[in-house]
Amino acid sequence: MSLHSKASNVGSYIGPHVGSGSHAGHLAGYHMPNGRAGGCRTVDKRVGTFEEMKWLTTEATCASLCTAREQLCTAFEFASLTGYTRCEIHTEAISYTVPVNGYRCYVKTQPPPPPPLPPPLPPPPFPAVPPPHAPPRPPRVPPPPIEPPSPPPPPPP
Repeated sequence: MSLHSKASNVGSYIGPHVGSGSHAGHLAGYHMPNGRAGGCRTVDKRVGTFEEMKWLTTEATCASLCTAREQLCTAFEFASLTGYTRCEIHTEAISYTVPVNGYRCYVKTQPPPPPPLPPPLPPPPFPAVPPPHAPPRPPRVPPPPIEPPSPPPPPPP
């Protein structure tokens, strides 16, 4: 296993993709960018950063390795060429594919957003009169009046 970060630009040709046979986008939780097979590329036309594992036998094995890495794996590329197989586990966002025979690039499918929350319930109606089971309120008694303080006694003669 080795970690690669390749900065070489790839040509800007994005034409008909090669190798889109029967595997085109049929792995659960993954999709092929633009629905076409080919090599993985970032938005700036680079191969991005990936971990390479050689001699893996199936796309499903490569997909399992990507899935096990959760947020660390954004996509995987599987290549099968005349008995040689290779898996790349990508850690950068992959935007599209370039046509390469025998290569298939799969990007993790984003889960659908959660459904919107239901609207809040309206407040319960305020009863105008207390319910019959509630005890009656005592009558309101006004507080006693406050009397002004009495004047001080006159000074002794």
